[in-house]
Amino acid sequence: MKYTLYCILQPGELEIQTLLLLSSLKRHLKGDYGLYAWNGIVTIRNSVFSDNGDAAGDYGAYFTNNSKAIIQDSLFEDNIGSGIGVSGATVAIARSSLVGNGNHGLFVDSRASTVKIGCSNIHDNIGMGVDNTSGEELEARSNWWGTTTGPTHTDNLGGTGDEVSDDVQYDPWLVYPDTCRLFLPIVLK
Repeated sequence: MKYTLYCILQPGELEIQTLLLLSSLKRHLKGDYGLYAWNGIVTIRNSVFSDNGDAAGDYGAYFTNNSKAIIQDSLFEDNIGSGIGVSGATVAIARSSLVGNGNHGLFVDSRASTVKIGCSNIHDNIGMGVDNTSGEELEARSNWWGTTTGPTHTDNLGGTGDEVSDDVQYDPWLVYPDTCRLFLPIVLK
């Protein structure tokens, strides 16, 4: 596997502010993941993860092995695979956009994870907006799904926005993009 930023924090913390992680900036470093976080605590603010990866199973950012991440005011767009991947980690996402990714906006695999996403724009992803295979409920309320009808799901008749899998709590949703600027801070335990 190839990584642009690979972080092993045991224990430790990493704060990323105003990072542009674009394939054009890393032409010779193009890898499977824009950011790969293993353990520790990662805070990402005001950053852009775009055009990372070279296959559908790759990610703009990937959090695993008990990582804890807070993502705010950031953009994950046009990544070859999914915008964000989570496996056995705790991730809170607020006021961010997961847009136009080649697979899912957000993918959570079968390893136990705790994920919350709110006040965010999730739309125009090729796969699902949120695909949760963890078996745990994923809180994804108060998000814009690309349409006023909310996400596509069998329980949301008439929903035409990005699709969500089962075990995703998406109701209520935003009827306009970027309409909740006030978001309570998320505390990771």
